[in-house]
Amino acid sequence: MKVFIQHEKNGYYLDASGTWTPERDRAVAFEYGSHAVEHCIHNKLSGVHLLYSDSNPEMDFVLNPFKSKVAREARQFGPGLRPESPASAH
Repeated sequence: MKVFIQHEKNGYYLDASGTWTPERDRAVAFEYGSHAVEHCIHNKLSGVHLLYSDSNPEMDFVLNPFKSKVAREARQFGPGLRPESPASAH
């Protein structure tokens, strides 16, 4: 299974140069969804979701890990960083 970063509004795919292409065969194919998520966070991509694609197109599905509060905090504070809680901020 391959994982693609897809623009939510126009359906284009992220290519190796960091631009958007309508052609899936020119898109970056990640082996793991976690690598695609890390790429999105590192490059501060927004308005995207992940397309999981199998050799059978009927098995393709979309996940959007960026809709949750945890995902928003990861993009805001960076990988491995978390906001301090009020109790620990002395």
